[in-house]
Amino acid sequence: MGKYKLTVVFGKEASYYAEEHGTKKTVEALESGELPEGMWRTYQLDTLEDADQLIQALDDAWGWDASYFDIDFRDGKCHIKFDE
Repeated sequence: MGKYKLTVVFGKEASYYAEEHGTKKTVEALESGELPEGMWRTYQLDTLEDADQLIQALDDAWGWDASYFDIDFRDGKCHIKFDE
C-alpha cells in the first residue's frame, strides 16, 4: 500500500466538527454514532505528488453540489475510465 495516508472527512456537520476537534476525534464520533451525519475515508498514496493531486481535487470539488466520473469494470474490479 501507499506510504502516504490522507484521511478525509465528508459531510457538512462532520467537517465542522473536524475543524474544531480534529480528524481523529471526528472519526471516533462518526464510528460511535455521536455524529449522525457524515463519513470518512483514508486514502493511501504512493507519492507526495499523488497526495497533492488528491488534495487539489478535493479543493476543486469544494462548493459544488455533486460530482461524477465514469468507471469501467474489468475482471470484476473497478478502474477509472479514461477517454481513449
